[in-house]
Amino acid sequence: MQLEAGLLVDTLKSIQEQLDHVEKATQRLAEGFEEYGYLKSIPGFGPYVSAMTLAAIGNPHRFENRAQLIRLAGFDLCASRSGEKSSTAVPVISKKGKADLRYALYQAALVASSLTPTSGSITTGSWKAASGRRHPHEDAGEIAAKMW
Repeated sequence: MQLEAGLLVDTLKSIQEQLDHVEKATQRLAEGFEEYGYLKSIPGFGPYVSAMTLAAIGNPHRFENRAQLIRLAGFDLCASRSGEKSSTAVPVISKKGKADLRYALYQAALVASSLTPTSGSITTGSWKAASGRRHPHEDAGEIAAKMW
């Protein structure tokens, strides 16, 4: 049992070293792009999120407008209207597009929203019931879509 535990610890250390190596290589590659510095200057965009965003978008000049980027990340709104009036259908994000980009933007929005003095002001009770506000994760999704 002790031998197995030692082997597992060694394996985990090896995996962590590999991850560190890949992370450093990714950062070196990303620093070669001019846009990397611009992205890192946005609150919530660190080295990881900036590199993921660059990798997912590719050439940013291929997009004609902001809506195309929003659609690429899957933050465009859609509503299922099967048997419902369009006025009562609740729009939700489509979640089509690149999940990695959506995740990176969502994480950036969470960090950026935590840096503002108004976020996290409601700490008890139901989020929707308290003052009609939404859960902070819903706000982060909206912020992520608007970061573009």
